[in-house]
Amino acid sequence: MIDKVNLKAVLIVSVIVNILLVYTLSNDKGDKKHEIPQKKNISELDFFTKFYKVDNQILFAGDSWIAKGNWKERLNIPNVFTQGEGGITTYQFFMKFNNKIVGKPHKVFFLLGVNDIVKGAPEEFIMENYHRILYELKAKSPLTEIYVISLFPVRSELLVSDALLYLTNEKINALNFTLKEFTETFGINYVDVNSLLKDSSGEADSLYTIDGIHLSEQGYERIMPIIEAHVKN
Repeated sequence: MIDKVNLKAVLIVSVIVNILLVYTLSNDKGDKKHEIPQKKNISELDFFTKFYKVDNQILFAGDSWIAKGNWKERLNIPNVFTQGEGGITTYQFFMKFNNKIVGKPHKVFFLLGVNDIVKGAPEEFIMENYHRILYELKAKSPLTEIYVISLFPVRSELLVSDALLYLTNEKINALNFTLKEFTETFGINYVDVNSLLKDSSGEADSLYTIDGIHLSEQGYERIMPIIEAHVKN
């Protein structure tokens, strides 16, 4: 039988052992807390790129020039999508913007403005809408790469409708010049295909247009290499 003195000694020893054990475990945890984390192989930029570009979509957005492009088939890339609407202006596009741009696409190619010219809209108004559209996209998807495609030239002799009275190559050239300056100022990609579609007189080559405005099959084939280069870059 253990007498009272020995029992007391056993209890004291047991308490001391438990205190030492707790202290040792605490120190162990503390050391782990202060360990320097190992550097990951993936960079922060890569992480956010993957996070934002989960869709990895390439979107072509704009008016009938976009709608008629058959971009997915021509480029032969499965993740290419088109949001084009005949007759749409920059203001109308902006008002429908949230329904037009879905998710966080990898790249967006815009082609807008010709219908604004048709309706007699001043250049300042067109550029204000461009600014709104691109600002909204950057706010929603900051890592999306933005491309603005130049307006195509027209062939005036084929523009017989009175509704096309305001549509001239002079106005198209002026807007393209402003768009180019705008994209350079804000670090956006400008894709100049206008010059590829002109003849020696500065009009749309008759081979590349079906009605003076819209591109023929040969017209789309003419600009496709430069578009494809930007898509695959």
